[in-house]
Amino acid sequence: MALILVGLNHRTAAVDVRERLNVPDAKLPECIGSLMDLGSVDGACLVSTCNRVEAIVSSPREDVIGEVVNWMAARAMTTRESIEKSLYILRHGDVVKHLFRVASGLDSMIVGEPQIAGQVRSAFTASESLAALDPLLHQLFE
Repeated sequence: MALILVGLNHRTAAVDVRERLNVPDAKLPECIGSLMDLGSVDGACLVSTCNRVEAIVSSPREDVIGEVVNWMAARAMTTRESIEKSLYILRHGDVVKHLFRVASGLDSMIVGEPQIAGQVRSAFTASESLAALDPLLHQLFE
């Protein structure tokens, strides 16, 4: 099982790109649903804040990365080539390490930012309420 994170943040993408990809709470169910509709996604969660958008998926295939990148490009209404330069892609243990850094506020514009833990928790809760968490993602976020 592959654990994949495709995202961008304040260090990798300009404000206009982040704004185009930002997912308001009202659109979160629709976006998580569209991630789940990608070919081989078993579980999906979307962390979207003013400074980051990260799609975390579990899949039996690591090549799902291309599908997630295409999904992000479509959401940003741009080409894959233009958005790829802003993205970072993490796999397996690097995803776990990254999420701990994000949730603890170590990967924020302002180190220790208190809102980010709540935003990560909200992402988890939204995915959980949509039954979009498989056992791997559920364990990760717990």
